[in-house]
Amino acid sequence: MLRSVQQVVAGPEYLAAETWRQQPDDPLQLLFLHGGGQASKERALPVAEAVTRATKLGAVGFDFSGHGQSTGQLRRSSLHKRVDEAEAVWPLLASDRPIGLIGFSMGGHIALELLARHSVASLVLFYPGVYTHRAFDIPFDERFTSTIRQPNSWHQAAVLDALREFTGHLLIVYGGQDRVVPRRVVDEIYTAASWAIQRELWVIPEAPHLLLPFLHEQPELWHRLQIKLFECLRPLTA
Repeated sequence: MLRSVQQVVAGPEYLAAETWRQQPDDPLQLLFLHGGGQASKERALPVAEAVTRATKLGAVGFDFSGHGQSTGQLRRSSLHKRVDEAEAVWPLLASDRPIGLIGFSMGGHIALELLARHSVASLVLFYPGVYTHRAFDIPFDERFTSTIRQPNSWHQAAVLDALREFTGHLLIVYGGQDRVVPRRVVDEIYTAASWAIQRELWVIPEAPHLLLPFLHEQPELWHRLQIKLFECLRPLTA
């Protein structure tokens, strides 16, 4: 896999963005969006390598501010800031090709925010979280945590409205042993996508929240994941 790193300016921050291709001229049609905590673009590498190798699609991953090699502090970030940063990276994608989004955990929420702003053909969500609209502008400090931990606050997630109008391909991958994102959240996401031309919720009973390392150690499950990914991303190769 060919890897190329560049800086993207997003407001006051410098974001570390990386492109992943098998060949130099493979079009960049996939955008990876990592989650919160200690996550970075590096967690997406196993999936990016499998997808770019099999489909010849180029991909873009980047570190949100406060993560990885990007500038900024995590406590000064917010969902709003993350959307703005994803928008700053968006011009790296091929403007004349169908686009796919792959979001992990909190990155799933950012993917749905982008869904309301851009045309997206394929959407892959790994253990996605969604958050109440009241948390959108709150920095990632104690106020954010207390807001999203209010019982069933995710029911107030405005991003689900964009998903209700989505007519592309959707794949949700979720671990049955996830102790971070409740099962009812992913069920709600799946239900909202009623107009998707194709949708699948794949629940892996024994998998934890961070399920990629688990799947990577299970050859049969890893193979099944790749098949499901390729099917969901098929519109990008047409």
